[in-house]
Amino acid sequence: MEVLLIEKETFDTIVGEYEMLCDTVIMLASHIRRKLADELLSVAEVCGFLKIAPTTLYNLRMNGKIGFVRDENNKISYPMHEVMTYLEGCGVPTKQIANGG
Repeated sequence: MEVLLIEKETFDTIVGEYEMLCDTVIMLASHIRRKLADELLSVAEVCGFLKIAPTTLYNLRMNGKIGFVRDENNKISYPMHEVMTYLEGCGVPTKQIANGG
């Protein structure tokens, strides 16, 4: 068992950064809170929500980390529940997002 000693100021900074990150994720989720679990999000919506590039989203899709659907025109969309499942897998409390904070 390892024990890590850090200054209180450093610890408070880390906690503050974590809380700011959680608040940012919740704020970014505000524009999709009203979507139902079976609603589809566009590539742009998912990238904006997760703050990632389309190539990163492509890699997540190709590695099976996020589910998607392809329509008859070969357009890719992402079910809302797949985005939330991905966030849960990353340790983001999605119940907090869904409830608005």
